[in-house]
Amino acid sequence: MGSRGACPCGAPPEHADQLVCKKCFVPFALVAEPATGGAGKGALPPTRKAPAASSLLLLEFPDGRLVVGAGTRRPLGRDPSFSPDAALLARHDTVSSRHAVVEFREDGTATIEDVGSRNATFVNGSRLAPHRPRPLRDGDEVWLSTLLAGTVRITGVARRKGDTR
Repeated sequence: MGSRGACPCGAPPEHADQLVCKKCFVPFALVAEPATGGAGKGALPPTRKAPAASSLLLLEFPDGRLVVGAGTRRPLGRDPSFSPDAALLARHDTVSSRHAVVEFREDGTATIEDVGSRNATFVNGSRLAPHRPRPLRDGDEVWLSTLLAGTVRITGVARRKGDTR
């Protein structure tokens, strides 16, 4: 593995094994290594744009925070083969192994979808129908089952007309 380039916000990693930019919280795994002449080694595939450094969705739980970069789908659950955040959710027995998926698109819109969990997913008190994505907005309260609540924070995205939060 080559050396990592600076994050799109301009901050370089402080050490070779640093996983997340300390300035904007974008995972360095989403940052392309500098390419040598065109679409060479380390360049992002042409079908995937680099995430905007200033656009992040944060899902803040009592035990920690999940960071979702623009253009990313994040599975949530206790199964480590399904969710990269399984360790954060593992102690919550009411969260299913494969519970939900959060998507944060390049245009700044976000959704959450219950993927058939046993104890349901709720947004602002409303139970989600399985396999039907529901829009998320800054300040929404997300419940994975009835016992684990998190707050949605969307950073760096211009507010849309009519969004008063």
